[in-house]
Amino acid sequence: MEISPPLSRRDVTFDSVADVIVVGMGAAGACAAIEAKEAGADVLVIERTSGGGGSSAMAGGYVYFGGGTRVQKANGFEDSPQEMFKYIMAVTPEPNAEKIRLYCDHSVAHFDWMERQGVPFNDRFFPGKDPEHPEPTRPCPGPATRRPGRSRTSPSLSRAATRSASTARRPMR
Repeated sequence: MEISPPLSRRDVTFDSVADVIVVGMGAAGACAAIEAKEAGADVLVIERTSGGGGSSAMAGGYVYFGGGTRVQKANGFEDSPQEMFKYIMAVTPEPNAEKIRLYCDHSVAHFDWMERQGVPFNDRFFPGKDPEHPEPTRPCPGPATRRPGRSRTSPSLSRAATRSASTARRPMR
């Protein structure tokens, strides 16, 4: 495969203009696109693959929400932002306490926001299912092990972002 040399700035033109350009349609990109659109911005999402994905897809679609979510309560688990913080700090190799604290303190609000966007959450608890420690013989569900064109990121979140953002495929020059 031949790689083209980079263009100079004066040789680059754009066919479209947007207030916000989101690069990547993973969970974070989809959330950013939705929030920007709801704030009134004209949003363009650029994704290099055929569909959304990102690191959330590589994590098997698992997103850790805790601190006392509706699903935790429905399954009889008591949790708090402080307990979530202690857990994440304990299992993270090089934890950033400030970022982890912020995430934990707002985890329930993040969960509730995702539900309002139409992301379905299974309310059942699966004893013995531990997404943090996959079987050693099972390959990680990353790009090399997924079937082409398939994404494990929530299609609901991708659809919500597509509804909220202008994601028309436009030729880039």
